[in-house]
Amino acid sequence: MAGMDHGAMHAKAESADEMMSLIMRMLGDATIRQRILANSEMRRMMNELIDSMPEDHRAEMRKLMTPPRAAPKPAPKPAPAKKPPVKDPHAGMVH
Repeated sequence: MAGMDHGAMHAKAESADEMMSLIMRMLGDATIRQRILANSEMRRMMNELIDSMPEDHRAEMRKLMTPPRAAPKPAPKPAPAKKPPVKDPHAGMVH
């Protein structure tokens, strides 16, 4: 194609790759990911950004944006059986 600025196209593609790498690193950090997911505005912005990405990147990014499932809570331990009170063998005795 005549008149295409291949240098600009290459720079744009390189910039997109750098942005993708940055987002992948951010979402790979559990603390950053939790903060993004906890903030509705940041989550909305990230989802909009993901929607603008090439389709081959979207699935991976959506997987990273999915909150992790909470680990099942262990069953509560049964309360220890109450022992009957120990009778004082000296109760009621007059000294």
